[in-house]
Amino acid sequence: MPVLDFQAFNARFFELNKDLGIYDCKDFNAFKIVQEGLKVKYSEKGNIRCAIFYASWIYRIYRFFNALKHKKTEGFKQKDFLILDTGRIVKQEKKYVSLYFDKIIARLGLEHCFVFFEHKKHKDIDLDLDMNAMLSLSARKKLDAQDKDLIKQIKQLLHRLEQHVQYSKSELLDIRIAFQLFVDKYLGMKALLSMIHPKKAIITCHYHKEGFLLALKQTSIQVHELQHGIVSENDIFYCYKNLSKHISKRALFADYFWTFGPYWTNLLKQYTEFSSQRLKEIGLYTQTSFTDQHSKEKIDHLLKNCTCILMTTQTYLHDYFIDYATFLAEHLDSDEYVIVLKTHPAESTQTYQKSLAQFSNVFVLSEDLQYLFERAQVHISIYSTTLFEALKYKHITNYALYIDEFKGYVDVILKDQIALKLMPDQLPDFTEHSQNQAQMHNHFFSSLNLDKFVEAISE
Repeated sequence: MPVLDFQAFNARFFELNKDLGIYDCKDFNAFKIVQEGLKVKYSEKGNIRCAIFYASWIYRIYRFFNALKHKKTEGFKQKDFLILDTGRIVKQEKKYVSLYFDKIIARLGLEHCFVFFEHKKHKDIDLDLDMNAMLSLSARKKLDAQDKDLIKQIKQLLHRLEQHVQYSKSELLDIRIAFQLFVDKYLGMKALLSMIHPKKAIITCHYHKEGFLLALKQTSIQVHELQHGIVSENDIFYCYKNLSKHISKRALFADYFWTFGPYWTNLLKQYTEFSSQRLKEIGLYTQTSFTDQHSKEKIDHLLKNCTCILMTTQTYLHDYFIDYATFLAEHLDSDEYVIVLKTHPAESTQTYQKSLAQFSNVFVLSEDLQYLFERAQVHISIYSTTLFEALKYKHITNYALYIDEFKGYVDVILKDQIALKLMPDQLPDFTEHSQNQAQMHNHFFSSLNLDKFVEAISE
């Protein structure tokens, strides 16, 4: 599938797949797994072995040698809540905590929570398991009849797609890799669940997690998904227009979806993946980082009395932010304007620093976003949640950088007057200002209601 904006991606996918029933397997519908493979383009990410498509005896040998790479992991205690954390952390005074789950874990009690990081373990934060350790659990277990049948179903599905859907050779490889990762996650989660037996699972973003979700579904563990960022009517993995009840029930969505506030709840009610009964509001539950006095003084020293243009970056979009920061630095007086790029928690600052080192008034920071909002006069992103967060600050002029590839997201942001439009060859107008920003912020982000959340997941 060629590089497309989100609207075009969706249009092409559903044009090729007028009947999603072709993706039906025994216990689930696999269309989201295929969507993920096509969107991520796994074949461009390096050499990923599709071992589940080997002959059965070769796959057994592959798993045997793969198990030797992993240390044996065991001895987990049974806990009521399984938390699947993406691994995003922020600093709170002298320690690091989970961006998404710190408040929830504190309310539920760490002793009741089994915390799993989907990526590598972080040395400064407490957790029970990371992805590598989970893979070691499944690598040492023999495939049972259910596992073998799942792989058989996937092979049959791939054959159907080759025969009936006009995917290119590279797209079929992307799909095969997506199914390999799906099975890896399924086997890992299944092995974990056999040891800890949680009552409920709490996640963010259902996509990329279909393997986990299938294992949870098969063990009748209720899954609660927390909104983690923007949900748009032009999204790929949310806001499905025409899913039948049969497909939406089987397509490995969470059982309940908890939104930031009424705007998102009302938006999702218009679509078909979640019924109204499955939509609930938790409010703004994410943790904010703590800015110590030293960091504030550092930021104040860099900004001086200049006008601050704050750019909040997004993963995989660094080229766009670097290009626009370069444009600003080349067209604005360095004695009057300072450009700050606040990197996404999952990004390294080095990529930006290397590209922008030549400019004396461009700084790449990972410090607290809230204090940067307090100091900035202009805020720029593409379609980040930070555009909504910035509405809380009346003095900020909020801009969405208009990139054609993401116009499906950006057009909605502009339509709802969340931000002003900014073309990649256009300077901000420092006299413009969005109206009623504080009131708009409350519309998008309700007050945190942890009691309501805890009551629901404790039933």
